[in-house]
Amino acid sequence: MAAAIPPRDPLISIIIVSYQSAACLRGALAAVLAQDYPNYEVILVENASTDQSLAVAREFEPRGLNIIVNTTNRGFAGGNNDGVRASRGEIVFLVNPDALMDPGCLREVALAFASRADLGILGAKLVDADGRTLLHCGGRVDAAAHCQLDGRGEIDRGQWDSVREVHFVIGAAYAVRRELWDRLGGFDEDFNPCYYEDTDQCLRCRRLGYKVLYWPRVRLIHPESVKSCVFGTPAFWWNHHRHRLWFQCKNASLLSLLFRVLPIEARWYCSRQSVGLRALMLKIYYYTFRRYVARKILRISPPGSKERNRKR
Repeated sequence: MAAAIPPRDPLISIIIVSYQSAACLRGALAAVLAQDYPNYEVILVENASTDQSLAVAREFEPRGLNIIVNTTNRGFAGGNNDGVRASRGEIVFLVNPDALMDPGCLREVALAFASRADLGILGAKLVDADGRTLLHCGGRVDAAAHCQLDGRGEIDRGQWDSVREVHFVIGAAYAVRRELWDRLGGFDEDFNPCYYEDTDQCLRCRRLGYKVLYWPRVRLIHPESVKSCVFGTPAFWWNHHRHRLWFQCKNASLLSLLFRVLPIEARWYCSRQSVGLRALMLKIYYYTFRRYVARKILRISPPGSKERNRKR
């Protein structure tokens, strides 16, 4: 039985960042605009695609879609930051351009935040295109900052149908209390173009005393048809591991890096898991060391980052 709409319907801002998404975008936007919740806005950030993504998005402007057109690809973090800055909602709901919402998603998001004052970030149950295979039921971060997604690959038989606190939830369907988003300053764009921006924000959320909750009644089909990097390619490993290491460097003390992170990383590097990646990892270690010295010791900001964010 569907839950009742709360007495006050907070404005929910749905943010969709589109890049090379023409093949799937029409279905995702149709699902968003078919929601049975009465108070929401939809903002699409077109991240300089070269396919027909913008043309597809324009079809939905008469139905209330707001479009931001970026002249360069701002990545997942930058694109979502742009969209949230243009939004007005008390709740921000980030949704991937290939994710199909169940009709009651927004109502469940509103109920979740109304029922839990300590809820900062909410993650959805994500299932594959077959509607049965689980992709995401919350996630955990291990000592080496490798992320594990609960339930991934399992057939959904209700085994992950309980609300529970998790380390992180992924940005494919990711709702945030607006006041918390503003307090955290949005996503950290050091994680551009992708990976670990959501994990980093969830950690910062928990440090402020808010909860990161997996909320299974918010359900979306997510075929994972749009990827910034194809799994297993050098680009994937480069972005994944440099951001995994930067996540640790950013959030750990120097003593923790020296006496906890480095020994764990050395063991991982010598394990079978790193076979085939070791030459690339040496480049990433060097890159991360230089980045750590510049950002954390010399306090040098990325060129133009503050100016860019001020102008947008």
